[in-house]
Amino acid sequence: MMEWYIPVTLLPGVGLLIMSTSNLLNAISTELSVLIREWNPVMNKVIERKIDQVGLLNKSLVSLYISSASYVLAGLTGALASSGSPAFEKLQFGLMLTGTAAVLVGLVFLTLFSYHAVSIKREQFRLRLIEKNKKSLKHVEATGSE
Repeated sequence: MMEWYIPVTLLPGVGLLIMSTSNLLNAISTELSVLIREWNPVMNKVIERKIDQVGLLNKSLVSLYISSASYVLAGLTGALASSGSPAFEKLQFGLMLTGTAAVLVGLVFLTLFSYHAVSIKREQFRLRLIEKNKKSLKHVEATGSE
């Protein structure tokens, strides 16, 4: 029989993943708010890609929440079924499997997020540099000096 406390010991790790993913979501939401407030048509593609990133983080959080619920239910099932009933053991094993699969799905979404985040940030910096160079060139042309 699987011990009831094993799934519960996994909860702090999943909680840390949830916390860090929530922090990522807050940071990207703040950045999106600034980009939209300071709207520049050159940044439309970056804004759209960042909105897609929010979707990845949301899917990851949902998976991690499902995992947490599965682990809690597996712990409760194990604690309530200390009689050694095979049905409860199968249920607990299924919940553990569901929780672990949900963590894996959440980590896949986080990996996709991370993979795309760097290319989006690079594109954003390049576009800002191009815009700064255009403004600088216009200023030089308008004043006639370098």
